[in-house]
Amino acid sequence: VLGASLIVFSVYTYEWVSSDIYKNLNNSLLNAAKAIDQIVGEGERSEKLSSSGESGMGFELFKTEEKRRFVGPLRPGRAKENAKPDLVWTAIYSRLLLNPQNYYIQLSRKTGEIVWRSRNLGNLDLPVFSETASLDKKKKEPSYKFDGVLIRGRKFRVLEYYGKNAAITIAYPMEEIDATLKKMFGVFAIALPVLLAFIAIGSALILKSSLKPIDEIITAAREISGKNLKLRLPRRDIDDELARLTNALNDMIERLEIAFDKAKQFTSDASHELRTPLTILRGELEIALKRERTPEEYQEVLNSALEEILRLSNLTESLLELSRGDQNASAMKFFETNVSDIVKDIAEDMEIVASAKGIEISSEIEEGVYCLCDSERIYQAIMNVVDNAVKYTAEGGKISIKFKDRNEYVELSVADTGVGMTKEELSRIFDRFYRADKSRGEFGKGAGLGLSIVKWIVNAHNGKIVVESQAKVGTKFIIMLPKDPTNSEKENAKKSI
Repeated sequence: VLGASLIVFSVYTYEWVSSDIYKNLNNSLLNAAKAIDQIVGEGERSEKLSSSGESGMGFELFKTEEKRRFVGPLRPGRAKENAKPDLVWTAIYSRLLLNPQNYYIQLSRKTGEIVWRSRNLGNLDLPVFSETASLDKKKKEPSYKFDGVLIRGRKFRVLEYYGKNAAITIAYPMEEIDATLKKMFGVFAIALPVLLAFIAIGSALILKSSLKPIDEIITAAREISGKNLKLRLPRRDIDDELARLTNALNDMIERLEIAFDKAKQFTSDASHELRTPLTILRGELEIALKRERTPEEYQEVLNSALEEILRLSNLTESLLELSRGDQNASAMKFFETNVSDIVKDIAEDMEIVASAKGIEISSEIEEGVYCLCDSERIYQAIMNVVDNAVKYTAEGGKISIKFKDRNEYVELSVADTGVGMTKEELSRIFDRFYRADKSRGEFGKGAGLGLSIVKWIVNAHNGKIVVESQAKVGTKFIIMLPKDPTNSEKENAKKSI
């Protein structure tokens, strides 16, 4: 593209210079012809009419002793001392744009009679622009035309001027102009390939230097795999597009590393959770089959096995639910729902469980609060939170359930006086299979998927969940859900939350 642009530029420049030279030459020839025609006219006006009444005395100034040989007057600088200035050459020299020594001039009457020729013409004959050859005989303004003429093998630019007072022919040889244009063409012909070669070499060096970081990135990227996601692409100190691309790719690799680590941890935790009930189930069945047992003993083994199977079933159902949620395969079904009734039902049901443990539940539920939601999923999320509060609150503890309408969203808070959590535990409670300190005994039972499911459900409703906790003091869960998470105002609802 650059080469083509340079060629176009060179051709344009050559044509422009050539056109400009010809334009200047034409203007120079035309100015000289007008000056001569004006001199002849001034001479006629200054002379009186001859006795015969013949006009045209303006040509008298050209009648020198050399006229019979058709040789013009001496040029300025060669005139004899005290001689009058040569008006013709003075006029021409004052208007020339090119080399004055190359002008060939021939002066004729309008009838075609040659009156004067410049000395440098020698034996060359120039065409005569007579009255019969005039472009416009009736036109009062001067007529002229330009031609390219070969005279004795030489190329001339010729002006044939038919003025008010005389017919003037001026020729200029083209050797000098052609040589200049040829030299210019030669310069372009040589300089252009050399320039293109330098540009090609320079571009190759610049490209090699600029593409080197890309090669380094490619080499580093090929070394990164699932086994060594801690590696990163080489960063650049220059803040350019390549540096921003590198940073974006490194951020992507970091997210992939986190996702891989979570997947590995999930697989490990899932295997561990599945292995425990399977091991118990296998052990109990093996013991039962070692010897004959009474029907009561078989029934006890079967009951124990059924408990482990139910545990496995609940675990696999939770895993499947989370997996579908990750893949958006389990779509939420939003309907206008009275959430107040859902919270009231859960509070009443959990009071029975809590009272068996000696835990007091108090509720403050605003009536008739509706929002657009998946009622089954919301029931599941609230139940998990309240169940956790009951599970991690010791005998004699208290649980407070509050549900309020906040205009753009609804707010549920569940506070307990249970064992609470440390800052480290608080930062991980939504991780899958994470369970609090195992030293808590029965409080640590469970698969550790309940709060992960709660988090997923709340996020699917464009809501927010906040946890406040202090070890040995208690924990408070706050769930905020927009009333209509599906319309265009859901972002405003989240901002107000």
